Amino acid sequence: MLKIFYGPNIFSKNLELAKLKGDFISKNGEYSVREISADELDLKSFSENLVASGLFATKELLIIKRVEEKLDLITVALQNPNSQFKEVVLVASSLDKRTSEFKQIQKHPGFIEFNDLPEAKLKAWISASSKKLGLSFSNQVTQELIARTNSNQQEIWICLNQLALLQKNEISSPDLETFLSPSSSETAFALLEDALKKDVKSFQKTLKQLELFREDPYQIIGLLCSQGYSLSAVSFGTSLGKSPQTIASEVGIHPFVAAQQTRLARSLSLNKRKISQIIESLRWLDISLKTVNKTEPWPMIDAALLRISMV
Repeated sequence: MLKIFYGPNIFSKNLELAKLKGDFISKNGEYSVREISADELDLKSFSENLVASGLFATKELLIIKRVEEKLDLITVALQNPNSQFKEVVLVASSLDKRTSEFKQIQKHPGFIEFNDLPEAKLKAWISASSKKLGLSFSNQVTQELIARTNSNQQEIWICLNQLALLQKNEISSPDLETFLSPSSSETAFALLEDALKKDVKSFQKTLKQLELFREDPYQIIGLLCSQGYSLSAVSFGTSLGKSPQTIASEVGIHPFVAAQQTRLARSLSLNKRKISQIIESLRWLDISLKTVNKTEPWPMIDAALLRISMV
């Protein structure tokens, strides 16, 4: 038997692997499962492993993780006939779907794709899991949880179990902060918000912390530009009387982000002129780092936020 587990949803993959291992151990004994990272194997030893019996069990389940780092292992596994001694599971998070190799893998009967849950299903899963743990969430806190974990089911599951330790029935936004560090998107939003509120000390302190902890400045720049885009879309949309949910659907941003940006735009009375100046400052940052100053991103982010603070 050969199975190929593929996709970004770590939680679903781990759950399926746990079931598979549990069933296999109950039938074949405690030492019948081996887990190996792909980078620990060469093609020859892997080929030999596929047909050999195990050291401590007649039948063995061999789980190879991170096979995207050594794609030849997949080719070898596909070419080898099923063995009476081995059942093999190849686990990959990312593969190039454009290649003929991926299309061949996808056709294999043991191929299973684990995708992230769409938001409606993720909310339903959070609700069901929370009830089992004795927790309850408002819709707003659920949205915050999803946004702060980037819809990562594994991170959400870990956070839910940590929140259960608080022994509180109703979970609030501050409770999330106890266990979740701000996401990069939230950090970018906070930087832009501080700049617009002219709180120079706050955004400069955040920039120093980001640099100290070796965050990727180019990711922050990309997210700042994304925040600028969503802020302009929300400001234009609300001026036409559209709701944040409608704007989010039309321009392809998260409803939670749209709601955040709407509150910010209204609290600061941002008009078209100010929005244009914000977008121009972010455009200047992007172009400058691609042309004039490619080696000093942090001071350039500081300079761009200073320009925005003068809007």
